[in-house]
Amino acid sequence: MKLSNLIKIRTRQDFNREVYAQVGNFKGYHLLQTGLSWSDDAGWPFVMVTAGSGRLFSVILMVGKLGIDFDLISPSWYDNENE
Repeated sequence: MKLSNLIKIRTRQDFNREVYAQVGNFKGYHLLQTGLSWSDDAGWPFVMVTAGSGRLFSVILMVGKLGIDFDLISPSWYDNENE
């Protein structure tokens, strides 16, 4: 298996700029997904930790304009984008 098939690092821009990495794709799920985003507008700081709802474990951290996302065994965030 090629390393490029195992790890995908991409960027996207919607309401904010985001760089994300996906590791280990299998049947629409990824073993690990992590993202780093930068928003134009600062918001209130928060941390959200979830388990279940189709994913094993998820953490979202927002501080000012910076956002950090981490998902362990979860559905693919962006399936066919930039393919």
